[in-house]
Amino acid sequence: IEADRAEIAHFVNNIDPDNCPEIRVDGFASCDGPPTINWPLSCNRAQALKSELYAPTHPNYQHEPGRIPEEKIKTFANGETDYFSGTSLPLNRRATAFITGGGGGKPECPETCEDPDDPDDGGKPEVVDECQILKEKIREQKHDFNKCGPDTKCRNEKEEILTKSRMEYLEKC
Repeated sequence: IEADRAEIAHFVNNIDPDNCPEIRVDGFASCDGPPTINWPLSCNRAQALKSELYAPTHPNYQHEPGRIPEEKIKTFANGETDYFSGTSLPLNRRATAFITGGGGGKPECPETCEDPDDPDDGGKPEVVDECQILKEKIREQKHDFNKCGPDTKCRNEKEEILTKSRMEYLEKC
């Protein structure tokens, strides 16, 4: 974590505050908990990274907070995923950031990290988008891959299909 903070400080130290790009922050959770827990966790991870980008806590940070204006940092919750690793749950518990031109189709994190699918959370509508459909497709393909067992031909065929779906997800989402 300290190395991550050092990288963030280095990145923010080198941002031109007069020409600051928009930054997209995505939060994720592993698949080992219920969606009612995982969505807020992914949102909180995105918000924590946004806070670190706005006001880095590493001692190498050389400026006042706000070198990257808060309005330039967009946060998105993705809920549970096994995209980063199908075998190691902790690798899926993360937040990522990258420079973007905006948008992306996913709902932006609200001020409070409530589950949009939970009717007790203010009745926010369920968001079903192409990215969610692709994530489900990838999850099913991983299940098919695992059913191959030691059959190398089957595994190679399923891995090729899975790789194409992952590339499609990365391009669209």
